Amino acid sequence: WVETSEEMNLAVWRHVLENDVIPRVPFEEWGYLHSGHTIWFKEEGCSSYYMHYGDESLGYVGVPSDFYERPFSIEIHFSNHYVDYMLTKSLMDPDKYYSDSFETEASFQLRGHREYERDAIKIV
Repeated sequence: WVETSEEMNLAVWRHVLENDVIPRVPFEEWGYLHSGHTIWFKEEGCSSYYMHYGDESLGYVGVPSDFYERPFSIEIHFSNHYVDYMLTKSLMDPDKYYSDSFETEASFQLRGHREYERDAIKIV
């Protein structure tokens, strides 16, 4: 699916609220790769990741290692939680809770993250 969606230049966007399990299934540890861009809505703010895994040649980083940390929640998947985030966070403080660009190594570190993983290689 990843190759097909990229070859067809499909616009695929994965919206993930906090630790919602549904957008993470099937798990990569089962051999599945996710296609498209990932927008991660968290209490600390919103971040967008180019093609989920980033693209080093373009300077974009992939989702950080804490994206895969458990426990996950199924309850947070209900749409009212996503709508609530948009109404109480994204609309009220778009500088923090709205993303208009993909994460780069520099922007990632500016947000207070010290490390991220790219292709299973930890970069500190």
